[in-house]
Amino acid sequence: DRLSRNVIRPLLPVLRDLEDSHVTHRSIRVDNMFYRDAVLGEVMLGEGFTGPPAMHQPTVFEPIESAMAEPGGRGVGTSKDDLYAFGVTLAMMVLGRNPLSEKSDSDIIDHKLRDGSYSALLGEARITLGMMEPLRGLLTDDPRERWSVSELELWANGRRLSPKQPKLPPKAGRPFRFDQREFLTSPTLAYAFVSKWQSG
Repeated sequence: DRLSRNVIRPLLPVLRDLEDSHVTHRSIRVDNMFYRDAVLGEVMLGEGFTGPPAMHQPTVFEPIESAMAEPGGRGVGTSKDDLYAFGVTLAMMVLGRNPLSEKSDSDIIDHKLRDGSYSALLGEARITLGMMEPLRGLLTDDPRERWSVSELELWANGRRLSPKQPKLPPKAGRPFRFDQREFLTSPTLAYAFVSKWQSG
């Protein structure tokens, strides 16, 4: 309830204004939020417009596709990228930590490709059903199925939605060996090819 009252509801109008203006923030993350009011505990977003889009955004807060790009070339993106970063931020607030803090950028991407963003971030953590809905909706890796601001507003106003289960890539019956590792899915293998192209 406190997360919904102090974080989601105060930032919904900001996310709505950004989407309606066709502007992206690209710096939504835990350490770029500040208390607007020490008594009420509501938060506000920090600055996100003086550098190239998402250049200073840690990899964990970026959707898989833009996380694989060089930070300076991630592009302006869309509101779906901001909503994904908001979902990662909420997941960390629910857990009280960054569950991927010990992993390298390439390991974070590999983990998300293999298990999906929701599982990579929340794993087996016990999440209340009320928070599971927006987290699943915002952390969907397919941007076409990721929640929009409108869907998040519906949820905040009491309408219960059913986010689709993540579609993980099919696994091969036999692993493909490359660079002394075994791969069972085409996205993880493709990412390994790109990361270690010298090994081909």
